[in-house]
Amino acid sequence: MIVNEKNTKSVLRFNISAFKNNYSLADLAKMNLSYFGVQVGTCSEEQLSMEKEFEMEESIKKPKASEIVMGDNAAPVRNVLNVYDIVLAGVMGE
Repeated sequence: MIVNEKNTKSVLRFNISAFKNNYSLADLAKMNLSYFGVQVGTCSEEQLSMEKEFEMEESIKKPKASEIVMGDNAAPVRNVLNVYDIVLAGVMGE
């Protein structure tokens, strides 16, 4: 699930088999829930596309020695999103 809070997008990952009452991801978007999770990494929005998910060919770029010593001058990756594994989601009491 991609959330956009205060102009910052993040990815929330859930264990769907742990949902109670037959909830689905579509149900979560309609609820006023608080999420508690652990940041597990980052990804770009492009990596979340279905085409990338089922891409068979792995393209691993090996760095050159000069890039390691001098630093990589490549353009920064755009739209980097933090990825969180959600441990607990629920309604907060007042």
